[in-house]
Amino acid sequence: MGSIDEYRAALARVDLDYDLGETEAIAKFQLPRDVTYREAHSYATKYGILHAIELQSALEEIGNGIRKDVHVLDIGCGPGLSVKVLQEAKFNVKSYCGIDHAPAQIWLARLLNPNNNFTTDLSVIPTIRESALVVMNHICAQGSVSEVDLKNWVCDLNRIIQTGFDLLSIEPMMNTPKQDRFISFFAELGHKSDVLVSARTRGQFRYPKQTKVIRVSGSG
Repeated sequence: MGSIDEYRAALARVDLDYDLGETEAIAKFQLPRDVTYREAHSYATKYGILHAIELQSALEEIGNGIRKDVHVLDIGCGPGLSVKVLQEAKFNVKSYCGIDHAPAQIWLARLLNPNNNFTTDLSVIPTIRESALVVMNHICAQGSVSEVDLKNWVCDLNRIIQTGFDLLSIEPMMNTPKQDRFISFFAELGHKSDVLVSARTRGQFRYPKQTKVIRVSGSG
């Protein structure tokens, strides 16, 4: 069974175990902070799986253009559908921590990935001193993500991974200016950023995705 089918089966088990039942489709591609458990599950089933497939497609496209023996930080992890996709793509995930603003998303992510870590607060994550990968899948596209949020994340990442890291950013084509703006903030803190991969990858919605792998150097 592949990673996507594993997650589909796990979501079905959660539905049965917690009697979540059906809810109306979520109109937007992002959930508010106060989303319910039922809405988080519905979102994961309808949209989270599609974002996981987009991650899978992006990883196939970039091939070996990224380090694979890494600690992973997944910003905007939602229901946590990235871990098994990365492992299936031959990543040696030394540790994984997903970050999302909605407690219900974190609740669901922990059920689906009981051996991994999840939090609502990027600032609480301790220093990582080995090779790291930061994943941002369809995050700059969210209307609720402001420039202040992007700058705060850059400051947190500067503290957490002082020796540098690879950034895997997957965004709709229309959001590439915001994607580039996020990357530019690292230069303000003394980091050099090199584009290792920039490719148009398959999207599961009505638009293609722009996938970039950026190697961010340490600030020292």
